[in-house]
Amino acid sequence: ASASAPRHARRGPRLAPDGAPEVDRERTCPLLLRIFPAATHPVPASLARLAGDGAKPPPGEVQAYTWPDATLRELASLVQEVEPGAAAAGATLDLALVYPGGGGAPTLRRVGRLRASGAGPDDRRTLRGLGFETGDLLSVAVEPPRGGGGVGGRGGGGGDGRRRPRSRSR
Repeated sequence: ASASAPRHARRGPRLAPDGAPEVDRERTCPLLLRIFPAATHPVPASLARLAGDGAKPPPGEVQAYTWPDATLRELASLVQEVEPGAAAAGATLDLALVYPGGGGAPTLRRVGRLRASGAGPDDRRTLRGLGFETGDLLSVAVEPPRGGGGVGGRGGGGGDGRRRPRSRSR
């Protein structure tokens, strides 16, 4: 009989996609992440004004309680639940952090691009790995599939991701 530790005891902590120890989501209090989906990234200063003091969420804001090891794919899935255009086949989500920069002016830094369906290189990036700090905002520009769609299904083509034949009239 061997006196070595059981196989499972030698593994060490589970790692998040960013290589850091995984957060125990049962025992760790989540943080509030304010997400602003739109057709394009707003000017950082206007987004900061829109966010205001947080007393009352502005229209279109998505508030999510999450953890530092949340992946961009997890966050994109939350946006897709409330923004039909974000879930359309062929749509792209461009994510950016907005935070106080030099002199206190808001700064927008793009952190990833995800396809609405299918895996990509930025899917497993985590908030912690991106340098997210509590209080930062997440801007999500929803780019519709070619041929239409958009945030909330606005725009030509209906936002379902299917190509429409073009009119040949002149």
